Amino acid sequence: MKKCVMFLICVFLLVGSQVHSSQPLSFQSHEKPLDRKVYQYHDYLLYIYENDEKQKGFTFEFELNQSGIGDFATYQDDSHQQATCILSHQKDCQLTFTFGKDYVIVKTTDEENYLSADLSGHYVLQEDLS
Repeated sequence: MKKCVMFLICVFLLVGSQVHSSQPLSFQSHEKPLDRKVYQYHDYLLYIYENDEKQKGFTFEFELNQSGIGDFATYQDDSHQQATCILSHQKDCQLTFTFGKDYVIVKTTDEENYLSADLSGHYVLQEDLS
């Protein structure tokens, strides 16, 4: 009798762990991955993250010497050729992004920012920087 009870407890524990471990996998399959593009201008890297749910804009991050600054930019129209952003932590700095086939031109209204550098420039799309 003890062996039968022990066997049933083991079966319930195994079945419970199987059901519990499979739930996060099904949840992850419904998430849409972010499309990441990397652009470079001199020593600056510009990461742009987009997905289907953010049709109005994109998340971006500038990186210089492993320090970064980022925010969310909003497209100006449905062509997605130009976007703007006022940095949330530096309200006097507006960024304008103009997209080409394999480049982004960035213009800033304030040359000094969190990175203590001018982010304006012609950023070229990189194939693989990893």
